[in-house]
Amino acid sequence: MRTTVENFKLNVTSTTPLSPPIIHHTPTTATPAQSSLPVKRPASISNLSPASQPVRKQRRPAIIDLVQSVPTDLGECISRDVKLLDTLGWHGLVAHRRPTGDFSSLANVHHPARRLLKIYKYRGAPVKFATPPWTRQQILRALQRGPHKSCHDHIAFLQDEFKDMMSRGQWLVLPYSAVKDLPGLRLSPPGVVPQRNRRPRWICDYSWWGINADTLPLAAKESMQFGHALDRILREILLADPQNGPVYLIKIDISDGFYRIALNIDDIPKLGVVFPTLPGEEPLVAFPLVLPMGWSNSPPIFSTATETIADMANERLNSNVDMPPHHLDDLAESIPSPPPSCPMVTSSDHTCPLVTPPGLTSATSPSLLVTPPLLGPTRDPTKAPSLLVTPPLLGPTRDPTFSPLVTPPLLGLTRDPSLPTSQQPLAYTDVFVDDFIGAAQDPDLTNRRRVRKALLHSIDDVFEPLLPNDNPTRQEPVSMKKLREGDCSFGTLKLILGWIIDTINMTIQLPQHRVDRLAEILNSIPATQRRTSVKKWYAILGELRSMALALPGSRNIFSTMQHALTNKAKGRIALKKEVHNALDDFRWMHNNIATRPTRIAELIPLLPAAEGHHDASGIGAGGVWFLGDNIIPREGYVRGKPILWRYKWPQYIVDRLITDQNPNGTISNSDLELAGGLFQLDVISQCFDVRERTILSKGDNLSTTFWERNGSTTSIKPPAHLLRLFGIHQRIHRYVPRFDYISGPSNHVADALSRDFHLSWPDLILSLHRFLPQPDGCQLWTPSKNIVSAVISALLNKPSCRESLQGELPAPLQLGTSGLSSQLTWASTPFSKPSTTKYHSYKSLPHEFIRENLQPVAIPSGLDRLKITYGWLDRRSSTWGPTIPA
Repeated sequence: MRTTVENFKLNVTSTTPLSPPIIHHTPTTATPAQSSLPVKRPASISNLSPASQPVRKQRRPAIIDLVQSVPTDLGECISRDVKLLDTLGWHGLVAHRRPTGDFSSLANVHHPARRLLKIYKYRGAPVKFATPPWTRQQILRALQRGPHKSCHDHIAFLQDEFKDMMSRGQWLVLPYSAVKDLPGLRLSPPGVVPQRNRRPRWICDYSWWGINADTLPLAAKESMQFGHALDRILREILLADPQNGPVYLIKIDISDGFYRIALNIDDIPKLGVVFPTLPGEEPLVAFPLVLPMGWSNSPPIFSTATETIADMANERLNSNVDMPPHHLDDLAESIPSPPPSCPMVTSSDHTCPLVTPPGLTSATSPSLLVTPPLLGPTRDPTKAPSLLVTPPLLGPTRDPTFSPLVTPPLLGLTRDPSLPTSQQPLAYTDVFVDDFIGAAQDPDLTNRRRVRKALLHSIDDVFEPLLPNDNPTRQEPVSMKKLREGDCSFGTLKLILGWIIDTINMTIQLPQHRVDRLAEILNSIPATQRRTSVKKWYAILGELRSMALALPGSRNIFSTMQHALTNKAKGRIALKKEVHNALDDFRWMHNNIATRPTRIAELIPLLPAAEGHHDASGIGAGGVWFLGDNIIPREGYVRGKPILWRYKWPQYIVDRLITDQNPNGTISNSDLELAGGLFQLDVISQCFDVRERTILSKGDNLSTTFWERNGSTTSIKPPAHLLRLFGIHQRIHRYVPRFDYISGPSNHVADALSRDFHLSWPDLILSLHRFLPQPDGCQLWTPSKNIVSAVISALLNKPSCRESLQGELPAPLQLGTSGLSSQLTWASTPFSKPSTTKYHSYKSLPHEFIRENLQPVAIPSGLDRLKITYGWLDRRSSTWGPTIPA
């Protein structure tokens, strides 16, 4: 018995809710239970035959006569729209179901993107492909394959969701027989993505049948600037002068996001998706009338609007425009900003504890907290011996004299002298897709509202605010739910883009649920587990990567975990000892999350406090640090004088070096160069207080430079163990490292220090005198036993204990700063990948060493001379707009 449209009406328009569907490949007849359901038939079922013409544009004078009542379920919505399609045709149906757009008149938009926004407003977003239209065989293949399995687990959600979206004019659901002849029809499988503390999200998998790959990039992809939105916000917070008071933050969400921008009517069939149905029912197709989730051009098209809003808001703030009242401003101001839940936050105290640096005690500053000892994972005696139990996070205590209005520095640490002072309070906005973030200092109690009004008015200038005569289903562009929850209210402790930012203590940390999730991940892989699925491992790596920002040093621990994926077999990977060692490092970090929050100053590079050059050979390693005026020495060291160091490799390390005579060695020259880079960082950390200071280290080995920048490598060889030590070292000493390349012939000092071990220190210094910028000598440093032990173990491909990097440090001397702060300029982002510009070939040039650039007063300008630049961080408000295709 063939499936007819009448049978479809029997099953779909029934008042009984649909049961969970099953994927089917061939139509079958309806079951007796389905046939017994009450039937709601349209007035004329003959008009709904498969031979109907869905694209004709026949219109009736009174459209309202076609629908006599508001549909009560999804089946009635489909029945109503089938009648409209048969009567009005495709264009008429879409125009009736999506009568108005969400764009405003755009009259107040003075931005290079205005012309493109007007195209989206009047024509809709285009969908163009590089491949010819699908054949009927391709369409039937996609139809028979059906939706992803995740849809069948959320059938009740899909029924309610689509009835709601259809009432808002965002989607259509129609029987395949009625739309099979639509020009350009293509079908993709949908899925449902669960979300924490929120309803699931319907998403379309436009990659399954190659829709995304075939889509022409007719969108302003350069408008997508959200990749470093959090970096920019943190930088603005760090740069804000604390004399203007703390920084306050707000977050404003756009309700319905992508669904605010319509698709071109003729192109809608190209993005059709298969809607889940029961066996025996007429196949259904869902069509997005607006930008759908999952299509490759949706983010850049939507970002064209939101980035324009952010640019307009910043322009108004920078020009000190007096913003008029906004209808949502008073409501937002009346709602307090609730503190988010985090490991260090309670209802009465949101002060985050600060770690005690090695070598100091709480007596140094009675208003600050002392770090409790790090706890290792223990075993629960009531559980299987393989399950690790994370000890409870220690609750912080707070000195009653502590004032939350003053930003407490780390013990003995002052604000970086390169940070600017300004009489102008911070006023800044940014956006991450549909999440707008505002930051403001408020010494006169008006700046906060000025920032919020500028942002709200800019949103209204692009997206039409809610009007009295709007459809009852239309919502305010600003999410009123989030506004009433306090997101639009200013606070100094705010959940921003998934991170808890505390602008008083200047910290960023994981929310409590992510801390709990980290513990859950680590406990799910006990030390005795030897295998896991590739799918699970990818998910674990993705989650750990997403947490790396708030865990300094963690980005250096992924080498062995990534290497595990290179030996996958039958969907499984082996969890070897090196992988479990990396997981133990994450357990170590998890155990001190509550007492070691990440300071914002650990993430943002400022002007360098010191510049160092290092080198290594088959004989040894050596290097030099040239110091700026404002770096504070530890006991036994002085400002200004360069620090020289060298270390001769043990013979058993030399014997393992890969050479022409020893091709079976296990240590490469690049490995030795990387080991020298770790020695180099330990030198400056042991001799000077580099907490929250940017230090620039240069080497003449490109492999080493890129290993240092990337932080990891897919390997279980010595570089993986060394990079792990880089991360642990950075986490302990809290500096911001920068790495660059210097050609070998220009690396005079470090080259001699790594080779000329036949010379005594006095003779070696005398031979290097012409390269040292200070005429009054230099300082010497010898690697400690702990760091030597750690480096040698890594070169022997053995893990090193973290304790070898946690030795006692002499207290920094209490000296005042000297010199003037320099003008801050950035050429690159904190920890981004290098820029997309093709690298030029590197030549061995002898003139890159310029002694004048290594004077103390010239050191802070070192980042301006980076040979290998990183990616850009600043917003591109003046460059991305004009390049948009018309």
